[in-house]
Amino acid sequence: MSFCYDIQANKVAGGMDSRVIARRGFVVDVKSQNGMSVREGENPATLNESVDSHQAALDLAATQPFLMFDWFLTFTCNQAEHPGISHLHQHKESMDWTRSLDGYEKLPIAAKDEVKQSFEMAYGSTLGRCWMEVRKLWLEYITYSTTSVIGKVAHVFFRDEYQEKSGNLPHIHGLVALSKEDLKKEGMKELIYDLQKSAVCDLYPSTEIQRYIDEGLFESERDWHTTTAHAKEVLSHKHDQRCQRKIGEGDGPENYRCRKPHSVKGKTKPLEDELIPLHYEFSEACRNILQKAGLWDPPTPEAPNGTIRSNLLQPRRHMGKVHPAATCNMSPVIPEFFAITKSQQNAQILHGSNGVAKYVVKYIVKLDQGNRCVVWADAHSGAVMQAEHQFLHNTKITSSKKNEEKAFEKSRKKFHPVGRAIAFTEEQQQVLGYPEVMTTLEYVRIATKPFEHRRTTKVELDRKGKLKRPDKKKKAPRDSAAGERAADRENAPDAQSGFCLVQKIRRDKNMTRLMSPQQELMFGENFENGAYDKVTEFGLRPVELLQLFPNPGMYFRWFDIGGGMKKEQIESGLSESIVSCSWIDSLGRRVKLRMKALNEVHHHLTDDVIREDCSEDSWELRKHLLDMIECVKSGVCTRSQMTQCKQFVERGKGEHLPIPVFSSVTPHNPTPFLLHMMLMLGKYETELDIRMQPSIRHSLVKVKLIGNETTDEALELYSNQLVKMVVTKVLSVQPVSLRRLDDFVIMSKRLFDSVLLRNEIPITDIPPCTLTEMLNSVDVGLKSFWENKKKDQLSAIYQAMPDSINIPSKEEVMKCSKDEPVEWEPIDQFTKYDGQSDESYREQLRAVQIAVRSIIKYSFEFGPQATVFNKGNIIEGAPGSGKSHIILYLSLFAMSLGLRVMTTALMGVRANALGGIHLHRLFGLMSRKKGNPYRLAELALEKLNRKSQIQYLHAIRTMDVLIIDECGQLSAEQLSILDIILRKARSTDVPFGGVLILGTMDHTQLGAINGWPFLLSSHVLTDFVITQLSHSVRAHGDINLQRIQELTRMTPTKLLSKRGNEEESYEDEFKRLVKDNMVFASSWEDDVITADIQRMYARRIPAYEASSKYVESCQQKFIANNTQHSVSLSIDEQHIADSRADFVPATSDALISAINHAVREPRKLVFWSGGQYEATMNGEGFNQSQLLLMLEVPTQEMLALKTPIPLMAAPPGVNSIDLSNGIPSYESLITDKWKPVMVGHSIEQEIPYRGLVGRRQQYALCHIGSSTINKQMGNTIEGKCALEFTKDCCPWDKPQIVVGLSRTRRAQDIIIVGPQEFAVDKMWELITLRNQWTAYIDVLLSAHSVNGNGEDGVNQNMTLPYADVYPYRTCDIILPTDTSGYVYFLVSVRDFDRDYIGQTKNLAQRFNQHNSGQGAEGTADPYYRPYCVAAYICGLSHMEKVGRESLERKWKLYNKEAIRNGRRTIEHRILQGERVVQEYNADCLEEERIQLVVTIKRKMADMQEH
Repeated sequence: MSFCYDIQANKVAGGMDSRVIARRGFVVDVKSQNGMSVREGENPATLNESVDSHQAALDLAATQPFLMFDWFLTFTCNQAEHPGISHLHQHKESMDWTRSLDGYEKLPIAAKDEVKQSFEMAYGSTLGRCWMEVRKLWLEYITYSTTSVIGKVAHVFFRDEYQEKSGNLPHIHGLVALSKEDLKKEGMKELIYDLQKSAVCDLYPSTEIQRYIDEGLFESERDWHTTTAHAKEVLSHKHDQRCQRKIGEGDGPENYRCRKPHSVKGKTKPLEDELIPLHYEFSEACRNILQKAGLWDPPTPEAPNGTIRSNLLQPRRHMGKVHPAATCNMSPVIPEFFAITKSQQNAQILHGSNGVAKYVVKYIVKLDQGNRCVVWADAHSGAVMQAEHQFLHNTKITSSKKNEEKAFEKSRKKFHPVGRAIAFTEEQQQVLGYPEVMTTLEYVRIATKPFEHRRTTKVELDRKGKLKRPDKKKKAPRDSAAGERAADRENAPDAQSGFCLVQKIRRDKNMTRLMSPQQELMFGENFENGAYDKVTEFGLRPVELLQLFPNPGMYFRWFDIGGGMKKEQIESGLSESIVSCSWIDSLGRRVKLRMKALNEVHHHLTDDVIREDCSEDSWELRKHLLDMIECVKSGVCTRSQMTQCKQFVERGKGEHLPIPVFSSVTPHNPTPFLLHMMLMLGKYETELDIRMQPSIRHSLVKVKLIGNETTDEALELYSNQLVKMVVTKVLSVQPVSLRRLDDFVIMSKRLFDSVLLRNEIPITDIPPCTLTEMLNSVDVGLKSFWENKKKDQLSAIYQAMPDSINIPSKEEVMKCSKDEPVEWEPIDQFTKYDGQSDESYREQLRAVQIAVRSIIKYSFEFGPQATVFNKGNIIEGAPGSGKSHIILYLSLFAMSLGLRVMTTALMGVRANALGGIHLHRLFGLMSRKKGNPYRLAELALEKLNRKSQIQYLHAIRTMDVLIIDECGQLSAEQLSILDIILRKARSTDVPFGGVLILGTMDHTQLGAINGWPFLLSSHVLTDFVITQLSHSVRAHGDINLQRIQELTRMTPTKLLSKRGNEEESYEDEFKRLVKDNMVFASSWEDDVITADIQRMYARRIPAYEASSKYVESCQQKFIANNTQHSVSLSIDEQHIADSRADFVPATSDALISAINHAVREPRKLVFWSGGQYEATMNGEGFNQSQLLLMLEVPTQEMLALKTPIPLMAAPPGVNSIDLSNGIPSYESLITDKWKPVMVGHSIEQEIPYRGLVGRRQQYALCHIGSSTINKQMGNTIEGKCALEFTKDCCPWDKPQIVVGLSRTRRAQDIIIVGPQEFAVDKMWELITLRNQWTAYIDVLLSAHSVNGNGEDGVNQNMTLPYADVYPYRTCDIILPTDTSGYVYFLVSVRDFDRDYIGQTKNLAQRFNQHNSGQGAEGTADPYYRPYCVAAYICGLSHMEKVGRESLERKWKLYNKEAIRNGRRTIEHRILQGERVVQEYNADCLEEERIQLVVTIKRKMADMQEH
């Protein structure tokens, strides 16, 4: 069974995430290419096959307006007692089955145990099959029985759940809604309460024994005794792993808590049924808004906590009456059900609990992971796989799941593959296709998200990154059916709006009721593709129903929509008389009333439809429908009335009315939420009615959600009414917690006030609602995306370029294209800076020449005719050596050729400074996500293919040049992820998808935080050319600072080596230069530390504290000067970890300190005119780390309501602004390309700390003035900077010293805060630190850079002794996996004289082929296998196969020559490869040089003959 499950799961997973299979299972699917698919059910809206957690919770919550659940039931199976199962258990335990096994009694004990284990496995299979059938019968009995103790059932929802890895049977969770037709409210309540028992002593009173015997539940009084004793054993609560939730990150007992409330101790009145409120105290701002909306009354002597006027806002938990002396702490049960099943159960009452079922549904449908399995290889041999299983405590409870994940993150196993152990019975259920869910509920899902986010709207890009236009397909041939339809459309009276057969027939019959212009427009071009979502279908409903049924929820609930009709049927069905005209929608489908909907429709037509909203025809139809419904309800109809009923009423379909389920949209997304609310609650004919209004307020009036008065008092009243609608009608059908509801109420009120009172959201912000309009807007958006990014990057370039360089104008570059490039010579125009040394200029010019040749070569290789890959360029050099200047200059040249250039960086501040996009945003990378590069790339591509990310996918598919600033901060793994994403997104095997990559880096500055260093990537050897810069331009006027920076970048080996006898040591020289040229201050209070100095710290907390002091001083100054300002104090809250307790104000200083360390937003923000801030997250119109300037000071009232505040966002390349001459005006900032933005609160981040969880609510801003050293990387500080070197706070790594001492232009502008001797000694200690990669990186740069062995690099040794400098075992060396091309040298491990030289595109793949016997004939003999790679030539991406074969022939020829001369060792044969490389490099361009990589230790190779 497990083998079958594994095969089928892997087969189905061919095109989908395997985690979906684990949740839903799979079924046979004849439409699938694999013959199987993930279980969905034929109707996606039906839940009787599988369950999807988020959608199922939304579906079940949506049932609340239509029915209330009364019971939450849980059933388990006691194998020894449960009917239909107990006989199997008895047979197994009796051992009677051994009689059929000949010789069993003679077997040894070990053999008997093995037989028993085999029988147990076979028993499990039969047991699972039987339980599936028994469970089905039991659930059907509860659902359909007329004699069940709980009475007649209206609706049910039952779901199987497996928890443990063992082969236990699944238990069943269920929601039950009882039929309330025959009972009054109080009678129903009394009936339900009397059924529930909460103690063993209350289960079966002695007075009820005879009733149980009469009903067949007991055979005799003896059964009463045995059942009661059994109940005490089974139902009494016993603490174990399954009832515990994790409240801490450790493993001790203090980190776990039982989640079951005590049946006696948890009550105040044990002998009564109690409804205990779920405690939550709404915030003061929320209560004020609810009071205005009429949902909360202030406190009175009778109600000291105020009075809530909505049941939704005060959910209650039922606690049944129980004997006060009961000690069993039993979960409540229904005694009759226990008497039947004799198994553990739980029967919680939901009746009268004020919608608490809305919170229960999330628990029911959520998947409990149950366990975690970790797999890893033996650390010593690598040949043995090991697995470890860990029980997970109640991962359905969010807090418990988070703590389990945090504990795992701290373990050593977090880097290993992780999975979930699945029980045999669970595998069996999925393979055999047994449904996991049984329900009587039916749903119709109505997407009320923006049009481009709806499921039926396809927004896709082709392979070239262009938008696919299904609305502009090529015309079909005239002789085809589609061609005939196209011909009819061309001849239609209104071909411009799309051909509609129903409209044409209406016109041909001269009917007065025609489709409205809005309907014709919505029908439009979508007909060819059937791209209609439910809202659009609603807009295309029959003309006769437009006015009477103006809401999509009622339309899809009450009406049955049939299949398409033939032309003749449509012609005969349509009639001028509205009472005899059939209902046919614009798509040619017959529409009828559902029989079950007649009562609801009658109520609607009587109470909701008013005369003023209806035409004469519609009012006549209303009267006709009311008469028809009365006729049907009375059962007395004439023959003509019966005929009309058949015409308009569908009798045979569906026992239940479907429940409309709208999308889950919250006020977090203001514009989509407004659209969602109007579509869900409004009354309108088509969605276009909303868009055709001049403002959002007019749209709300049009859909009759508010009145048309415009006074401030009326608009305030409308705002409060809309808040009430949100609480009672929108959020009531979404499974949101009270805490989130609190936030949503505040957000909704703020949104409605801004729309109604200030008109801040224009109608143009509402998304389009037709396919053509939407595609046009997306198409325009994609084109403008590139134009805007080009403009941003050019702004950054021209901001940074000196006036001395003669470059094209910004306007010329903006207008140019690939067909019409700007003509200029970048090499001739590249001139020296004032004061720049000749050495610095020459090395910069060389880097420009190499990169310009690459760009020109790339520009000649567009289209499919390109056959070779153009190597990327990396400019590696010292801080201030001009890397950023060169890369901006090259970006300008590439753009002047019409190439699409995209700039990115791992640091948000650098991406902003260059006018680009943050790396994670551009490539869809997940932050803090672990996994292998292929999985992470898959997740990124999945994200990029979302409609909301289409502009970034478009950029990836259409970019020509990718600029990566400070690419050394990327890890080797991240570079591999980019390669995979670019290749997959652009559908090519060329490295990096053929994109030309230009980057800057300094290997001595800050590198990758996690993963291997960037330079260890095999792509660096094969796909990039490195040019080194060693002379500082930033410090060209200070020779001493240049020397200090040179010393900080030297290798530790060289710094610690001895110099000549007459020369001072490197240590003495470094310390002398630092002491003589830099300024030292004893503390931050020293007079040399002025307010305009940039303060840099090694860690975030000191930087945070410094910023806090700055804020305090500013506030005191403003108070003293009476300067207008306002203060935003953060709201810090806490609650116990892994609990459902509400958040309360934070009281733990330690937790607040942890929050300060984890988030960027400070506790206090002071706002004043001229204040400079930094964004802490990406937002609408601004990016993280972007400079923001305040002109208008927000009021304290705005801050209390968390209203977004206005600021001005700096243009790309601007990191500071001089306010010494006053605050610039709004107009002057706009002229300088600043743009107005609105900044709101940041996304709340929960911070765990020692059993508590904290969070902070604050604006997404922080003050500018101090920062970490890491953040200043790449920046030039024009003034002075100060670095702290004290025992409390000082750098801990060499890159921090390199960055910190290279930001200014002069050494005297660097201030060291702290004891001089300690600071200088600490600097020397850090710059002499080394790691395992130091030697490898130094050798790599020396061998791989075009000027690595000297300035000219002509005689450079292009051999990399990989194995000699690799810090780990030689066998762990990773071979490159790209397809750039290689010539390789293999040596037999068995016989060193046996070798092979070949060429290939993919070395790793070809190497595996050789060792598997599928390679060349020369390696086919199995005796000589395995082979190892002794060396390979790389950097051949610019060559065709012919070029690689030429190198291969030369190497073979030189080897034969060496062997004839007696030089037979492996080393001699490797030297011949060096000879091949040197000869090739002597006559080629610098960027086309090739390299030899030696992957065995040279000493071992040389010792072969000895």
